Amino acid sequence: CGYKGKIFPINPGAEEILSLRCYHSVLDVRENIDLAIIAIPAGSVLQVAEECGKKGVKAIIVISAGFKETGREGAILEKQLVDIASRYDMRTQGPNCLGVIDTSTPLNLSFAVTMPKAGKIGFISQSGALGTAVLDWVIKERIGFSSFVSLGNKADLDEIDFMEAMGGDDEIGVILLYLESIEKGQKFVEKAREVAKRKPVIVLKGGTSSAGAKAAGSHTGALVGSFIAYQTAFRKVGILLAESVEELFNYAVSFTEQPLPEGEGIAIITNAGGPGILATDLCEKLGVKLAIFSRVTHQELISKLPPAASTGNPIDVLGDAKADRYRFALERALGDEGVKAVIVLLTPQAMTESLATAQSIVEMSRSAKGKPILTVFMGGSSV
Repeated sequence: CGYKGKIFPINPGAEEILSLRCYHSVLDVRENIDLAIIAIPAGSVLQVAEECGKKGVKAIIVISAGFKETGREGAILEKQLVDIASRYDMRTQGPNCLGVIDTSTPLNLSFAVTMPKAGKIGFISQSGALGTAVLDWVIKERIGFSSFVSLGNKADLDEIDFMEAMGGDDEIGVILLYLESIEKGQKFVEKAREVAKRKPVIVLKGGTSSAGAKAAGSHTGALVGSFIAYQTAFRKVGILLAESVEELFNYAVSFTEQPLPEGEGIAIITNAGGPGILATDLCEKLGVKLAIFSRVTHQELISKLPPAASTGNPIDVLGDAKADRYRFALERALGDEGVKAVIVLLTPQAMTESLATAQSIVEMSRSAKGKPILTVFMGGSSV
């Protein structure tokens, strides 16, 4: 991944790994060690953690599974791990986690085989396997990441710790979380309220059904609470809730590619009534207020658009609209002080100029005065 720092492989059965000298124990390393990655059978983790503590290692990432997610004996083992780490003031990520990736360092401390390109997204996941699938997908889609963190069982460090760290990281513009449980609910909400004032925080919650909650418990030993309670608390502090992985990243890409709106008031531009109605319904459902156009904007729309066009909000430029008509409507909307963001909908019809319309929107975005423009080009091969 291009990491430039020092690496000390530890394995009592090897003399060399990837051309690096291998040590039998962390205690054999003469230099100071900031972070240790532990990926060995669970039964050996306590001994290695004890050695790390004696060495003065500041933090450990325990990738090993076989702890509280496996039942009572695993829970006892995990408690012993926490006790060891606490005794040496050594912070712990995991166990039963994928690790961590940071593209700005760059650093890949995980068993994910791929490294995403650098970007502004920070992703915290309680599921390591979901994390690997997402990492593979974002590479295909060329979506940039700044940091990825797998929480695992959250024996010590949890979503609150990493959300706080990402909140203060200028390399991260939006924070995504996949969570199955939140043990410190009130503390999480308070910290999320603080972080959400600086950058968007978006949560995909697993275990929202009774069957899903049961599965979450066996996956990471998680304790899950009422989803309705989560929804209510999240909305109060400004957290966005996604309903799928796809929606989670639609939010993320929108926030990283576009400026945040500076107030309420969204304009919708469409070439078909149905999509405009659906977008309006969804805005109302989500509490997003439609902009009320000024008298000047309204008169300009009436004077230039065809008589059959709708000059309210949504603006319906009609099915025969070419790129120039879309451009005019978008210019008028962006120029209205009451409009803080614009949604542009396009359906492929006989006279639709999909490519030319897209090019016009890109050009207009450069002079959009910091107002986000979100596009929805509906259809398939024609768009």
